[in-house]
Amino acid sequence: MSNIPKLDNRDYESLLKEVQDLAKQYTPEWNFDKTSSDFGVTFARVFSSMMESTISRYNKTSYNHYLTFLNMLGTKLKPSSASSGTIIVNVDKGSDGAYIDKGTAVFADADTESGMILYETVDALSAIDTSVKSIYFTEPKGDFVGCAFNNIEEAEGIPVGPFRIFDNVFLNNLQCHELYFCDEVIFDMSKSDITFSFFNNLSAKGQKLLPKIFSDRENVSWQYYDGKNWIDVDSFEETENGVRIKFNAKTQYSMVMGVVSRFIRCKFKKILQSGISVTSISYRSNSEFIEPQGFFSGDTELSKNDFFPFGEQYTFYDTFSFMCDEAFSKKGADIEISADIQFVKVKLDNKAPGIKYKFIMSDMDFADLEPDDIEIEQIKWEYWNGSGWASLTSEKSCNEFFKISDKNETTKTMKFKCPNDIQKITVCSAEGYFIRARISKMKNQFDYYANYITPYIHNINVKYDYTNSDHKLEKLFVKSDLKENIIEIPDSGLIKFFEKYIPDYPAMYICLTRPLVQGMLRIFVDIEDGVHRFNPSLKWEYYADDNKGGGMWKHIDIMDSTDGFSHSEMITLIGKNDFKKTNIFGNEGYFIRIINPDMRYCDSSNISGRPVINDIKFNAVKVIQKDTHEPEYFYVDQDEENKVCKLSYQNVSDVEVWVNEFGKISTNEQEKFLKMSNKYVIPEYDELGVLEKLWIKWKPVPNLIAYGISDRVYELDCYKGEVLFGDGKNGKIPPEQYTESIKINYSVCSGSKGNVAAHSVKDFVSNIANISSVDNISPIMGGVDMETIDSAARRTFGQISGGNRIVSLSDFEEFICFNDRNIYKVKCLSHVNEDSKPEIGVTSIAVLPREFMQGYEKFQGIKNKIWNFLDNKAPATLSNSTRMRIFEVEYVEMCVSIDVVINDFNSYQGVYNGIESKLKEFLNPISGNFSGKGWAIGEIPRKEFIYNYIKSVSNIKWIKKINIFTKLLTPNGKKEIDFEDIKLRKFVVPVFGKPEINISVN
Repeated sequence: MSNIPKLDNRDYESLLKEVQDLAKQYTPEWNFDKTSSDFGVTFARVFSSMMESTISRYNKTSYNHYLTFLNMLGTKLKPSSASSGTIIVNVDKGSDGAYIDKGTAVFADADTESGMILYETVDALSAIDTSVKSIYFTEPKGDFVGCAFNNIEEAEGIPVGPFRIFDNVFLNNLQCHELYFCDEVIFDMSKSDITFSFFNNLSAKGQKLLPKIFSDRENVSWQYYDGKNWIDVDSFEETENGVRIKFNAKTQYSMVMGVVSRFIRCKFKKILQSGISVTSISYRSNSEFIEPQGFFSGDTELSKNDFFPFGEQYTFYDTFSFMCDEAFSKKGADIEISADIQFVKVKLDNKAPGIKYKFIMSDMDFADLEPDDIEIEQIKWEYWNGSGWASLTSEKSCNEFFKISDKNETTKTMKFKCPNDIQKITVCSAEGYFIRARISKMKNQFDYYANYITPYIHNINVKYDYTNSDHKLEKLFVKSDLKENIIEIPDSGLIKFFEKYIPDYPAMYICLTRPLVQGMLRIFVDIEDGVHRFNPSLKWEYYADDNKGGGMWKHIDIMDSTDGFSHSEMITLIGKNDFKKTNIFGNEGYFIRIINPDMRYCDSSNISGRPVINDIKFNAVKVIQKDTHEPEYFYVDQDEENKVCKLSYQNVSDVEVWVNEFGKISTNEQEKFLKMSNKYVIPEYDELGVLEKLWIKWKPVPNLIAYGISDRVYELDCYKGEVLFGDGKNGKIPPEQYTESIKINYSVCSGSKGNVAAHSVKDFVSNIANISSVDNISPIMGGVDMETIDSAARRTFGQISGGNRIVSLSDFEEFICFNDRNIYKVKCLSHVNEDSKPEIGVTSIAVLPREFMQGYEKFQGIKNKIWNFLDNKAPATLSNSTRMRIFEVEYVEMCVSIDVVINDFNSYQGVYNGIESKLKEFLNPISGNFSGKGWAIGEIPRKEFIYNYIKSVSNIKWIKKINIFTKLLTPNGKKEIDFEDIKLRKFVVPVFGKPEINISVN
C-alpha cells in the first residue's frame, strides 16, 4: 500500500480508552472496567470495533482517490516477467539423438504448490551424440600449431577450457617439418659422411631447386641420434644433386613412427608454399679410418694395439680374425684395411744339431750352423657367409699382406669389395661381422733349427667407400602438421611431401567425435567475463566429402549470438550430411574450422585482451519460465458490448486472442485474410475441404478509447487474467457464432519463483527417447513479480512529466529502470566514459541489476533490452550513436579488518557471527545501507558508517580499530586499489568481502 498519510490514526484500543476517559467525566459513578461483563462495557467494545472499521474505510478514501486518479491516467500494472536461461541436453551414448520441438517443457524443483516450476524451450533443437575431442590453433606467419585441448581418451564431463582463443604466445608451438631417412646398415656410421641426392625427373626447375632446399643453412638442420638426443651434424654442404653431411660420432638406434632403426633427420624451420616434390632419393656414404672392435688370434682375444696376430710362433692354418661391424656390414662397399706392421725375429731355444763325422771332412764341416728363418709367405682372407668361411679375395697383394716385402714397408694396405652375403658370426664371445686371415703357406716350415719372423701389428684401421654405388631410398618418414606418414617411394612417379596444410589465415580447428548431421544444432560457448569489443571477423567451415574420394573445406552458415566470442551465448547452425572423417594434427574425427580472414589474430601484441573460452557445450537451448495452458474458448452474444473473458489463471503471459469471423465478413475480405500467413490467420476446414472456421488474430492495446469501430483490438489485464473487448464505438465487438467464437491461448508466469540456481533443472516433463539427462549449467534468472502500485505510479508520473520522451539524464535513469524491472538502479552521466574519465560527447549509462554479479551473459540480455527501448524513446541521433555506452556498474569488494573487545569468553562466537552478518547485510548494494534500499551508484561507505552499523551487535564492549581494504573486481581478477582512488570512480558500488575480525576479552 502507498505511503499516503492516515486521516485518523485511532484504533480499537485507543477508542476504548477514550470511552473509558469520557465515562469518568460524565458518569463518575460508573466503575468502567474493560475486563468486566457489564452491559455498558460490552456496548463500548462493540462501538470501538465498529468505529475502527469506519475509520479504516475513511483512511482509505485518499488511497482510493489516488487509485482512481491512476486509473484515469490509464496506469496499468506491468505483469510478472518470466525468467530465462540455457539448458544442456545430454544424449545417450551411441544413439541417434532426438528432436526437441519448440515449447517442450522441462521442470525444476521449486517452492510452489506443485513442488516444481515449468520452463519451455524457446527454439527447436536437434540433440545429437557428439563432443569435442580436441582443439588446435594455427597461425601462418609464425608457422604455429598449438593444442588448446586434447581429450584422447574421450573421457566424459571434461571442460574444454579455459584457453584463450587463437593463442599463439602462451601455447607451445607443436609444429615441426621433419624428414627421416632410414637405413639400419648404411647409417651405422662414425667419423663418416653421407651424400644424399634428390631427383625430380619431371621438372627441370624443380630439380634445380632441390639441392638448394636441402642445403639452406638458414632453414635446414641435419641431425643424427647419439643415444640420448638428436645432435646437429658437424657440417653439410651442397652437392650437384643434393647435400653432403659430415659427423664424427656414431649413430645409435632410435624409434620413429614405431620403427626401430638408424635414422638421419632433416629438419626444416619453414616449408615452401608448394611443398617438395621428388621422383627418387639416393644416398651413399664413406668413412674415415675406423678402429675395429676386436682382434682374435685363434680363440685368444688380443689387445687393440701392439699384438702378434698369429702369436710369436705360428704354424700352418693358424688364423687371425678381427671384427668391424660398421665397415664389414656395408655390403657392396669398397673396403680398405691399413695396418702398421713390424716383423720381429723370435729365436728358438733349440740347439744346433751335432757334428756328423765322415771319412773325409773339410773346415766347413766343423763350422757353426746358422738357423733358418720361418716366414709367412701367403695367407688366405675369409669371411662368414652364414654357412661357412668363404674366400674373401684372390688378389695377390691381399694374400701377401703378412709377407716381408723387399722394400721393408711398415704400412700394409689391402682393398676388397665387401661381399653381399657376409653374415654375422660369434668368435669367442663376440658376435659381429668378421674377416679372418688364415696362414696358407710358410717358408722353412719344417726346419727344426730356425727363427720365426713374426708379424707384430701396432694398429689396424678400416674404412669404406660407396663412391660409385648409390642406394635408392625405399621409404621416407615424414612429420609435419603433427601428422606422421611413412611414404613408400615408387620406382617411377612423383611423390610430394610438406604440402602446406595450414591455411593462410589464423584458424581454430575443433575435432568432434561424431558429425554434425542434418538438423537445427545449437552450441553454447562459455566465455570468461570480460570486455571484448570489436572482435575480428570469423568464418566457419567444415570438412566435407568432395564426392571424388577425397575431402574439402566447405563454408557453413551460422547464427553467432556470441558476437565473435565476445560473450557467453549460443551459436546456431544447420547440420550437414556430407561431413567426412579425416585425420588432422594426429587426431581422427569430424572437423569444424574457424578462420580469421582479416589476419588480426596474427598480431600477438594484445594477446591478453582476447576472449577466454571456459567450455563448449553441444545441444544447448534457451528456456523461458512459463506454463502454457490449453486454449480457452468463450461465447459472445450478438452486439454484446465490453465482453470480458475471464481466464482460469492469473499472472498470464504470451496471450493470443483469436476470433472466428467466418461468415461475418465480406467475400473479398475473407479472400484477403486467406492469403495472409498463419501468424495472423488460421483457417479450419472440414473433412471435405470446405472452410468452416476462420480464426483471425486480434491485437492487444493499452486502452480501447483510442480505437474505432472496426479495429480488432482488446485490452488485457495480465494480473487478473481478463480480456476486455470494445463496445462497437471504441473497438470492434467480436461476432457471435453458433459455437464459441473466441479462442485465447496463454501461459502462466511465476515471476521471481522461476529464478533458480545452476543445476536445478531435473528433466523433461514428458519422456523423450535417447535423452539421458538435462542440466542448466548457469542460473536461470530474470523473473520479476508483478509491478507494485507505487512503482507503476512513479513510472506514470515520470512519463507524463517527460512527455513520454527521454530528454534529460534523469529521464534516462527513470525510464530505463521502469522499462526493465530486472534493473535496480541506473546512473547516467554525460561527457564521462565507462572508466570515469572525461570524454567529450560520451553518454555513460551504468546499470545495477537486481541479480548483480551474474556475468556478462546475463547482463547482455539486459543491455540488449535497454538498446531496444532507447531506439524507440531516445532521439535517433543519440540512440544510434557510438558515443553512448551501456555497461554494468563496477563492483568494489570491501574487506573490513576490525578489532573489538568483549567482556565474556562465551560471547566470542556470537559476536563474531553477528559482526560478519552485519557487514554482509550492510554492504549489499541492493538491500544494504541504513535505509535497507542499497547504495547509490558511486557511493562507498566510510569507516564511521560501518562503525555505527556494527556497534549494535550484542556483547561488544568497545571497538578498538577499523580498517577497510578495497579490491576492484575486474574481468582479469581482483585488483587492489586505494580507498581514495575508489572515491574518484563514478560507477562503483560496494560488495561484501571476507572480513578479518579480531576479538579480545577485557
